[in-house]
Amino acid sequence: MQKFVHKLFQHFSEVVGPMDKAFMNFKYIDAIARAGSIRRAAEALSITPSALNRRLISIEDELEVQIFERLPRG
Repeated sequence: MQKFVHKLFQHFSEVVGPMDKAFMNFKYIDAIARAGSIRRAAEALSITPSALNRRLISIEDELEVQIFERLPRG
């Protein structure tokens, strides 16, 4: 699944050109999927984990679906 998402992201980055909202949303989701955690994805994107988490919640609210399962820390 992660390889598919990564290839799809690469394709969209070539086709879309300017990074509009939908493209950025996909970029965030792809980063989380590849990194395996919001913290590591945020580091890769050079943003704070709280900012990425808020964006993910916003995307999920907009789509009315939970994209990732949240697990307790530890």
